Amino acid sequence: MAGLVYSYTRFSDPRQATGHSLERQLTLAASWAAARGLTLDSTLSMHDEGLSAFHGKHVKSGALGLFLGAIEAGRIPKGSFLLVEQFDRLSRRTPMEAFGQFSALINAGITIVTTKDGKEFSAKSLEASPFSLFESIMPMIIANQESANKSKRVVASIRGRCEAWMNGTDRRLIRNGTDPFWLKRVENGWEKIPDRVEAVRTAILLYTQGIGPIAIVKKMAEDGYVSTGLSLRRLQVYRIINQRSLMGDKTLTIDGQTFNLPDYYLPILSKDEFEELNAIFKNKIRRIGKVVVVPIMTGIKLTFCGYCGKAMCGTNYTINRKKVEDLLTDGCRRICCTKKNVSTCVVPFSVSIVPFEKALMNFCSDMMNLQSLYGSDRSAVFLARLNKAKAELAKI
Repeated sequence: MAGLVYSYTRFSDPRQATGHSLERQLTLAASWAAARGLTLDSTLSMHDEGLSAFHGKHVKSGALGLFLGAIEAGRIPKGSFLLVEQFDRLSRRTPMEAFGQFSALINAGITIVTTKDGKEFSAKSLEASPFSLFESIMPMIIANQESANKSKRVVASIRGRCEAWMNGTDRRLIRNGTDPFWLKRVENGWEKIPDRVEAVRTAILLYTQGIGPIAIVKKMAEDGYVSTGLSLRRLQVYRIINQRSLMGDKTLTIDGQTFNLPDYYLPILSKDEFEELNAIFKNKIRRIGKVVVVPIMTGIKLTFCGYCGKAMCGTNYTINRKKVEDLLTDGCRRICCTKKNVSTCVVPFSVSIVPFEKALMNFCSDMMNLQSLYGSDRSAVFLARLNKAKAELAKI
């Protein structure tokens, strides 16, 4: 039996790390390989902790996504084995998405092994026994339905808890969303972490004095402030000053509906202080928009990193740039992954946004030029109104 052997383990709840889920999955994989005289390839054996297979996060930003990318790049030889405990570890997506992922692995010459029952699925075995395909797809379909039903129950429960909090009928803690890093949970609620509260208030004070995020980060590093256990970053400053948790509110978005739960946390700013901070931020954004070339594709859910799935953000490189009528040249206007600044994206580089903008504009112009589909020129009425207005202006 030839080929490399890779192990993939996953669980969606990080609390499972303290139990036996990971140990059980690893033991099953090692036992299967040992029984056949094979050795697991430890350089690419994969583990996704706390990533949901129902939402596809293990593919978008997890180890399984990197493995699929390695297959596409030809770095995984044909005849290799991918070991999973059972198929619901591999996917809990919709049937078509699960089948697409399964077929991509099989067509790449990978043999999928479910270590819990020792069954093997390859192009050769499926050709010999086509009905065994149902043995692979059905568990993923069942897992998808279970996850969908569970998700609906959880969403309904969270929505009910949020409504109860706002009505004042239930003030128990809601264990969803991310809590402020300057607070910690205690038995009866929350407790402030003094050094982190001081760091946040100092950053806010500097911001209200007109100091920019980069200068704030630099000054706080020089003064020895620590915010999250790591050095404060520029993007964190913007995130902090927009958080309603500063004045004690918890914000949750459930199925597109946003709940602001008042008096959920211990506030470190009064409501008036927060509103003043918010007004300063909005005024700065308006001023910045007048002088900076803003990419048209970021912020509208059009550009995402192909490696980790996170949104792309615009950036203007102004160092050693060539000026053309005081405008940024094409090479200076770029986009990069939002994870680039925290060094967690596997490809922390920027690319020019110009080709994407041109493609978008060409697409839009094509759509506007397809007037024949509508039987007439839809712009004729507006052009007539414009010409009439120009004529009236000329008389005035």
